[in-house]
Amino acid sequence: MKPLSAALATVLTAVLAVVVLVSPPAQAGTASTLGVGSSPSIYVDPATGTAHVVWINTADHTLTYCRVPRGATSCSVTTSLPAPAGGPIGFPARATILRTSPSSLAVVMAIPETDKTYSWVSSNGDGAWLQAGVHGSVGQQVAAGPAFYNPVGWKGFVLGAGGRVWRTMGTDDASSTTHATLTGGGVIDFQVAPLPTGNQTIAVGNDGTTATLWRTPTGSDPRNQAGWGPATALGAMSNTRLGHGPSGVYLFGSSAAGQVVRKWDQASTSFGPPTVVANEAGHVNDVTVGPSGAVAAIWRRNEAAGGNRLQLALSPDGTSYGVTTIAREDSAMADMEVALSDNGGFAVWEGATTGATSQIRIADLSTVPDPVPPPTTPTTTPITPTPTTPTAATRTVTAKVAGGTVSLTVPNLCVPPGTKLVAKVDGKKGAGRKATFKKVVRVDFFSGKLLKKDRSAPFTQTLRIPRPKAGATYTVTAKVHVSVTRGKAATKKIAATVTTCG
Repeated sequence: MKPLSAALATVLTAVLAVVVLVSPPAQAGTASTLGVGSSPSIYVDPATGTAHVVWINTADHTLTYCRVPRGATSCSVTTSLPAPAGGPIGFPARATILRTSPSSLAVVMAIPETDKTYSWVSSNGDGAWLQAGVHGSVGQQVAAGPAFYNPVGWKGFVLGAGGRVWRTMGTDDASSTTHATLTGGGVIDFQVAPLPTGNQTIAVGNDGTTATLWRTPTGSDPRNQAGWGPATALGAMSNTRLGHGPSGVYLFGSSAAGQVVRKWDQASTSFGPPTVVANEAGHVNDVTVGPSGAVAAIWRRNEAAGGNRLQLALSPDGTSYGVTTIAREDSAMADMEVALSDNGGFAVWEGATTGATSQIRIADLSTVPDPVPPPTTPTTTPITPTPTTPTAATRTVTAKVAGGTVSLTVPNLCVPPGTKLVAKVDGKKGAGRKATFKKVVRVDFFSGKLLKKDRSAPFTQTLRIPRPKAGATYTVTAKVHVSVTRGKAATKKIAATVTTCG
């Protein structure tokens, strides 16, 4: 390693002062296992550094809550969240944990089979988790934002399929279905964040190649459709994530230049130019801003041999970044998240050794090696040409039903393991008197099990293959429900294969 310049060394020292504990680690880069499951989500208390983690139990479709004190490697409290009223409800699409008040935590979860979102609340994870309610027909994709928006009792965002921004969860508004729909579909990685001034909200998503921005004018209610401005293209960028805190609002993602961070510029009402934090291709990104303004970004770096890397970029203020490796594993390392406190931080992800059941893994950021600056000259490791999800090229499979045609479009190139793909179903009327095809009214997407139910056009969904293996081929099946002009409604199954990269 080349000696660091004095200026950069100062920056990295500041980074470590923010996110690394002062006590020396017992073993650098050590990760531990919290349990068995998938799709972990993490919230870290800014003052104590305690991590609150929730994940899906793939065996019985329940949720597990785990509390990890600062410096610990295992759960000090483990609790199973109660099943919603009515018993088993199917496989969750994702669960998210967030703080809704100084003394309360909440978990939000979507269920494709019921097309609804459920929530639970608890006092800092102590005692029982109480089901707060069922939140209308939300759609299958759910992400929850932090408690940043306060008028009319808001406590955070719930996002549904198709780019919907929903009224926040909470016992006072559990049955509300008020929302704004920002896009008709084809957008993934959809997230929201507050702007530091003007009581404004922004939303960012991407279609696998280009990022898009939406913004509300000053004081507009983001639940109202009219409160959002038109979509604005942000340029070539995929795997986008938003983070916000005292030092600003940051957009992190993957581009042809590598892993990049862009900071919100209020004067131009858009994001500023990209800062390259690593000249490498990244997957399953996440970014967060700590209570003191430090910025942390993580991603998976695919490697042909020796295991994939979980990479971490740190900055004390969002200007200069150092990069280090959190962990190396031979698994897909999916659904990763990072969170910071005043005196530490954690990263969680879904990972396992080859052939093992998916495990929930966690790393205390105090146990990773010191970050190093990006090279001043391009790295000798070129950006991999493997596309991010969804891939740029697609292919379409067609089938006949009721005298009409239905089609399923999926990525034609490989999809990186652990990332999402876009699947789309279209329908077309046929000619002739015998053709009774009217329109597609519902599509059920499968890959070994039911992944999504879509009841409204356009029938475009973002899917993730359950527990994918690198280099494997999987079948995506769409059960298409068609209304007809006469006779009994028709259904047709249509299938296409998708290959994971590796």
